[in-house]
Amino acid sequence: LTDIRLMLKRKWRNLILVFVISILLLKTVVYIADVSDDFDESRCSIYLPQLKSGKLSINKNYTLEQTIDTKKIGERNVDVHGYTIRRPYLNCFDQEDPFLHRVIREEYFRKGNGTPRGFSRPYESIGFNNQTKDILEVFEGVTKGFFIECGSWDGETMSISLPLEVGRNWTGLLIEADPSDHMLGVLRNRNATYMNTCLGLKTTPSFSFFKLEPTVHVKHRLGGSMAALSENEGGEGIDMQCFPLYSILKAAGNPTVNLFILDIEGAEFAVLKTIPWDKVDIQVLTVETDLVGKAGIAGGSQQELRLYMKSKGYSLYEHRDDFHYLTGMQNNDLFVRNDVIPSLNLKLKKVEL
Repeated sequence: LTDIRLMLKRKWRNLILVFVISILLLKTVVYIADVSDDFDESRCSIYLPQLKSGKLSINKNYTLEQTIDTKKIGERNVDVHGYTIRRPYLNCFDQEDPFLHRVIREEYFRKGNGTPRGFSRPYESIGFNNQTKDILEVFEGVTKGFFIECGSWDGETMSISLPLEVGRNWTGLLIEADPSDHMLGVLRNRNATYMNTCLGLKTTPSFSFFKLEPTVHVKHRLGGSMAALSENEGGEGIDMQCFPLYSILKAAGNPTVNLFILDIEGAEFAVLKTIPWDKVDIQVLTVETDLVGKAGIAGGSQQELRLYMKSKGYSLYEHRDDFHYLTGMQNNDLFVRNDVIPSLNLKLKKVEL
């Protein structure tokens, strides 16, 4: 009888052990089934808790693409190496998610210190256009401000924020999508934070085609613009992961933005519509508006963008001598939030809408 009892105990113990092991194996199989396949955006509700707990790495299916482009530095032509990073699982995060803000801050921000700056020529020989001169006048006497410049190009050529940084001790964010131009910007070592990305057209990170030579359609004529996002994936370009502006701002601490410079060859309106305006403090914007609806991103127009900004509490001012021969329109628009108008040196013509 004792032997029978011992045999039964061992049998039950073994059955329980087999049951526990089976449950653990089943959990492992389910987990592997959840995360081992290729990224599927429709399964983000499954991925998100695993990403936040660390069970699933943000680097799963990570890709790094190298680009080499010949750039002119001073009088020399130099091959510049750029790198495009794609982390598909980040596309699951809403622009307001603190997890995404931390990833941007830790993985994508690159800080310069301005000591010394590495310009390709003496600073005194760098020329500035009328748009920049208007901005310097508007912010006369304003020091230690904060800017966002997107596309910042190489951080030197045609940079609107540069004289504010050098002459008035401003700092900010320099955002450039072109990987090679971004690397040139980093070499300038400006007193700013660099980020190599395109601004998203959605309220989550997303993939977009960055066309190196997009086409502009104006009055039955074809023209070229600078590299930009495009809905047409034909031709030479890069598949890029774009991040919402609001997420980038939150990663930077959501500071007061005295000046937002937005020049991204036709995608401006789509980007502006992603911003939760009641949660940011953006005082002045200078925006390229004449290519809206004419370049790589369809939809909208200069007038629609202007009316949209008016609905958000901004007044429109006209930059001086800013006519674009290709479009036959004002190239850039200056938008000033109504509550800060009295504090600025506004001598530009106000446009009634």
